[in-house]
Amino acid sequence: GFEDRITYNLSYGEKRLVSLATVWAMQPEILLLDEPTIWLDEGTIEKIVEILSNHPYLSYIIISHDKKFLKETTNCIYLMDNGKINKT
Repeated sequence: GFEDRITYNLSYGEKRLVSLATVWAMQPEILLLDEPTIWLDEGTIEKIVEILSNHPYLSYIIISHDKKFLKETTNCIYLMDNGKINKT
């Protein structure tokens, strides 16, 4: 785990996972994730997909340009194009 490591020694992806775990511990009704995969390696993205997939009753809104991630983690996708929002 990360509990024995100094925060500044964690990689960017590890810091993102710790941040997600911290928010998760607060048991929010809705989780808002803004570009959660940006600058992350594939392994870290897979961990986030696994976390979200293992909690099907959690409500979350994801803002992302990562279409693969959205397809793996959501059941409804809306696209914004020229200021208009359309369901796909």
